[in-house]
Amino acid sequence: MIQHKKGSILRHYSMILALSVSVFPSFAQGDWENLNDALEKIENGTIGSVEQFLDETPDSFGDNFLLAFDSLSQQSASFTCPRIIRFNEDASLIYAVAGGCNDQIENGIEVISFDNVQKKFDFHSIQFSEDAPPQIENNPESCQACHTQRLRPNWSAYSLWPGFYGTAFAKNYRERSERASAYVAAEEQQLVDFLQSYPRTSRYSFLNTIEIEHPYTKLSFNNLKFTSLVAEKNHESFLHTVSLSPKGRSIMEAIRALYNGRGTTDPEAQDMINRLTPEALQPYLDRFATRFEMAAAADHERIMRTIGSLAYGESTLAESFPTGRFPSLNRNDLEVREASAKVIALIELNSEVSTSLWSTTLLFIDGEAVGADLFSTGSSSGLSTIFRP
Repeated sequence: MIQHKKGSILRHYSMILALSVSVFPSFAQGDWENLNDALEKIENGTIGSVEQFLDETPDSFGDNFLLAFDSLSQQSASFTCPRIIRFNEDASLIYAVAGGCNDQIENGIEVISFDNVQKKFDFHSIQFSEDAPPQIENNPESCQACHTQRLRPNWSAYSLWPGFYGTAFAKNYRERSERASAYVAAEEQQLVDFLQSYPRTSRYSFLNTIEIEHPYTKLSFNNLKFTSLVAEKNHESFLHTVSLSPKGRSIMEAIRALYNGRGTTDPEAQDMINRLTPEALQPYLDRFATRFEMAAAADHERIMRTIGSLAYGESTLAESFPTGRFPSLNRNDLEVREASAKVIALIELNSEVSTSLWSTTLLFIDGEAVGADLFSTGSSSGLSTIFRP
């Protein structure tokens, strides 16, 4: 039997679960270095399967992976066969595959890359077949249905990621209510069960190891890391587009002035700020209230659809979270909401840029709002990073 060069997902249950042995063949072609290199190897037949693509993933991806037990994509996912999402150290390259442990193996790879020059995300679909050449499609139109015309990842904000192992990051989420604590405990048990029983010949054996003592914490940290990296790139894309608008320079200067508190010498930027009266901001604050409610309802529905019913049976949002608030930390913080409303107002009142192309809570799938707002508390730190001195 041959050992994968990438190791396994776990080691011994009490220490580290050694699961690196697999019946998959060893692929000794050498790692692909970047997306173009990988696509070239796929086209010339050097990489001919999902497993080979996984095996040749560069070491720079490290242990940056997420496990989705509830997928909104075309790739399947379950507690016992979660979808795998991997990303490199700055999340400029992300790819996802099905776990490959079902009777019907899925031979596709979904890839998202970030163009650092044009500041935009590109999507790629790769489909392998035993009796035909691989099919590669760049920026498929089908992706726009979920990821908007201005393609970008769908991802929830800190600190709750429904559908992904390591859903709740904050410790006090567990302490918020007995139901919340029961949810985390039930999910942790599902994760332990999966890590002990997943097929050793499946695609999980290509992942780097994680310590069994704290798998939930590790995956929560990966969710948080991915949130920070994707939010930063989403903001770069968004602000780059704003900067290219006719009044882009002044809009950007006005946003900087709001964030660093130093004022501005640009008369047009100052005029934009002066027009942000309470009356002008109210519609945007109302939008935030609606969006937060939509996000709370959508994420609660997803929790209940997946693991919540296993933990404590059916319940309403208010019963699960007695505060009546979405359980992410500071998600409804008024100061953040007002600052974010000012940014959106500055942009939408002075340009034709629509924030909804970067904001996912306005997106509906079968009547369900999906994801978190671009300017929610969990992702607004990306703006702070860019604009604060």
